[in-house]
Amino acid sequence: MQLYGVATILSLVVLGGVALFGVLILTINASSETLCEKAGKDLNMTKLVSGTYFFKDDFSFWISWDDAKAFCESHGLELLTVTNRYEAAEITDVFETYLWTSGYFFRDGENPPGQFKWQNGSIIPLDSAMWSSFFDEPNHYLTKNRTCVLLYRGELLDDPCVGWYPFACEIPHSCYS
Repeated sequence: MQLYGVATILSLVVLGGVALFGVLILTINASSETLCEKAGKDLNMTKLVSGTYFFKDDFSFWISWDDAKAFCESHGLELLTVTNRYEAAEITDVFETYLWTSGYFFRDGENPPGQFKWQNGSIIPLDSAMWSSFFDEPNHYLTKNRTCVLLYRGELLDDPCVGWYPFACEIPHSCYS
């Protein structure tokens, strides 16, 4: 259900002894649906035990981290945030490819050189068991390139944010609490 309203505001401004009248009309387009109810509504979402996700393994959806983040946000979603190994395994069992996640390397000065964070602000420790030991991860974050986090085969990898990969969006965790 859409609700519409119009508010009219009259203002009187006096400049150098001359009165100016202004009228400002605001149109309000409010919806009875919450952001959580709208999240991903226009996409083909996949429901798993760990959450509800959008994913499309189509070469046209292989995009940079910034573009993936913008796509998710434009649909009321967030880039994937992986909170544990169970969730990582469940997601990669279904979506068998590299996936951009919401993780990125935040440079906060030279000492320390920075840290990995999820979009929600929580830290991804450099010594986390979720980093791929096979690929000796993380291994790109000390370069001058912006570095973001991928999920592959249940493990995390870091790569320059300008790389093109598929991605997964999820309904924000705040919608479940």
